[in-house]
Amino acid sequence: MKIIYLTLMMVILLTSCSKSNKPSEKNPSESPDHSQISGKYESPLNEEGSSNATVEIKYIGNLQFEFSITTATESGCTGFAEGIAAINANGIGNWSSDDCESIAFKFADNVVNIEETNCGLHGMRCQFEGEYRK
Repeated sequence: MKIIYLTLMMVILLTSCSKSNKPSEKNPSESPDHSQISGKYESPLNEEGSSNATVEIKYIGNLQFEFSITTATESGCTGFAEGIAAINANGIGNWSSDDCESIAFKFADNVVNIEETNCGLHGMRCQFEGEYRK
């Protein structure tokens, strides 16, 4: 009886110490090399001549990148933002300031999609939001 009890206790102990089979959360530090996001991106609207909008990004390590965004339209509307954004667990870069509630950078295949919320760093007739291509 003691042998069965000891064997049962060992099985319980070993199974409680083993790793979980649950899938792990996505860890951004284990994701692909983020330095590939560095570069100059341009709005497709630049080709039409109706605007001039660019995003420049430089990955600086530790899941952070420096950025600058410029926008200008034929009507004279302009805007500029720059700073250091942090990349979250979903691979999205986020930045905010006193004048801009948030700018989100979503990267995919030499493209960055920018979404902004309550951003007062440009005129009312232009924006940062949209797709930019390397």
